[in-house]
Amino acid sequence: MKELIHTLENFGWIYKSLSTNFKFALYFALVMIMIGVFISSIIPTLTGRIIDQLITKSPSVIKTLIIIASLYITGIVVEVIRKYIIERIGTQTQKNLIVNASEHIIKLDLNWLKKKRSGGLNGKLQRAVKDSVKLLKLITMDFLPGILQMVFAIFIALIYN
Repeated sequence: MKELIHTLENFGWIYKSLSTNFKFALYFALVMIMIGVFISSIIPTLTGRIIDQLITKSPSVIKTLIIIASLYITGIVVEVIRKYIIERIGTQTQKNLIVNASEHIIKLDLNWLKKKRSGGLNGKLQRAVKDSVKLLKLITMDFLPGILQMVFAIFIALIYN
């Protein structure tokens, strides 16, 4: 539980370091995640409908197939846009964090820097920034879509049954 709280605190720190434009982009990516998850959750339901229509020999099978194909293509486009936005946010965040940390290091006392190995300090800085961006990407590309997929699947199952 401590690790989860620490991870959420780190994500909050990363979120605070984002500029307003990237916060809006992150919200837009969240909307894209929801759309993509909804589309991927509704396709199996529509596939079940096709099977039901084939059993009853309904003439609307073609319409349902067209809907499924268009939803599938839309889902792929939404996923590509979402990944692009998240990668762009990650790259800019990494750049901004490195610039801010480097600016802080430049202002440090020289005697303190002489005592520390500056190469080691640079390595720690690079790893910390890289891991922070990795955390941002992990939450927004893997964790959040999985949780939303579960919620939408339960929601759709309750609605259609």
